[in-house]
Amino acid sequence: MADRGGRVLITADSEKWALTAAKVATGFATSVIMAPAEAGVEGLILGEKTADGRMSALIQVYNRNRFDLKNQMILRIGQCVMTCPTTSAFDALPEAKKRMKVGRSLRYFGDGFQRKGIVGGRRVWRIPVMEDEFIVEDSFGVVEAVAGGTFS
Repeated sequence: MADRGGRVLITADSEKWALTAAKVATGFATSVIMAPAEAGVEGLILGEKTADGRMSALIQVYNRNRFDLKNQMILRIGQCVMTCPTTSAFDALPEAKKRMKVGRSLRYFGDGFQRKGIVGGRRVWRIPVMEDEFIVEDSFGVVEAVAGGTFS
């Protein structure tokens, strides 16, 4: 059976915060063997190519099935990206036919103060946090993938 993969575009006010969030979100994920997921930082992207025009880092997350992948993305975005100052999280597989309701699940962190919005033509949730608000895309794409290799 093939693995499933997702990509997250983490944006922030600076390269420092985008990369910090990306590294924390992919921690303890070098392999799906003895870890809850496999994940890594793909690289940095200049602001003009992102949904909100800010500096960003791309991460990849893999798991054996779509349901475990969704749970890992919710945990990693909710516990690692949302808690990092100035960050937002967008789907980096917008053309994927299969979707996971990641942002829709994370909206509950807003305790009723979250609201729907549109950023760069994407449907998002705006969740209040200490530094203003955390923006997360409503759903994220999932594709068949092959995990288990690191390229340098």
